[in-house]
Amino acid sequence: MDCCEGIGIDIFPLDNGYQNKCLEKWKESRICFLQRLLYAKVYGFFSKFKDMPLLKWKAFKYIGKLFSKEQLASKLHQVMAEGDRQKDSPYGIFAHYRPGKGYRKCRFAI
Repeated sequence: MDCCEGIGIDIFPLDNGYQNKCLEKWKESRICFLQRLLYAKVYGFFSKFKDMPLLKWKAFKYIGKLFSKEQLASKLHQVMAEGDRQKDSPYGIFAHYRPGKGYRKCRFAI
């Protein structure tokens, strides 16, 4: 179509993080696991997907069949919302997983 499509804007929510490094790592690993389950549930067959080789991808595909997309999305949202709720607590963009690099974290004074 030859028309104006407007302006594309990406919106990434900032979620609470933990001061405790162990709790932060645990949160990140659960988010990564749930995101992989959702990817495997939604997308078709790939010989390699992001940082998952074929065998790992197939395992996530089979585990993902045990849950609905709504259940996985709800659990993912719940885990992303966890964290310290103090003024100096870290915030991060946990919705954007970067294979091999982890999640973007930053601190804001609110």
